[in-house]
Amino acid sequence: METVLGDTFGALKDAAPALAVGVALLALYLSSRQVRLSRQALEASHRPVVVAAEAPDRFQLGPNRQPKAEPNLDFEIRNIGKGPAINVRGQCAALLGGVAWGIGQTPHPVNVAADSDSVITFVADDQGQSLTLYSTLEARFAYEDLAGQTFWSTMTLTPSNQSYWCWIGRGRMPKELRLLESGPPPLPVEDE
Repeated sequence: METVLGDTFGALKDAAPALAVGVALLALYLSSRQVRLSRQALEASHRPVVVAAEAPDRFQLGPNRQPKAEPNLDFEIRNIGKGPAINVRGQCAALLGGVAWGIGQTPHPVNVAADSDSVITFVADDQGQSLTLYSTLEARFAYEDLAGQTFWSTMTLTPSNQSYWCWIGRGRMPKELRLLESGPPPLPVEDE
């Protein structure tokens, strides 16, 4: 009986270091997972999210109450995120019947504080184009958070049926969400 107990305790004594290493690895895994979750929660608490504050008026009326074609479009944006949106820049396409009447870009980026509105101005690439006459307006924005991570928002507004679509992402904007190119795009995009 003594030999059986002695052999059992001896086997346990030999397995103790392996068990200690296993427990240490489990503790290391759990603590690294907790750190990762805490970091993600901190990042989310400072993440900006840019959306349209409201759709721009479909037509700006001229002095004779006729729709007025303008090469510039003031677009009101809202940061509904918890952190500031830094270096907000973008491009837009004014479509009328599926045809681009104007493609514009933001000449100067803006910064938008958390839970705040701002106006960003799109300027047509060609001053003969109109950004104010449209049946559908597509806008793309790229911006950074305080840590320098890039985020993007893409919006499609159709005032005639009062529809509004918005996609939001992090990192590089997918190619399928890019606008028509009239020059080098100012937004970061995925490589082909």
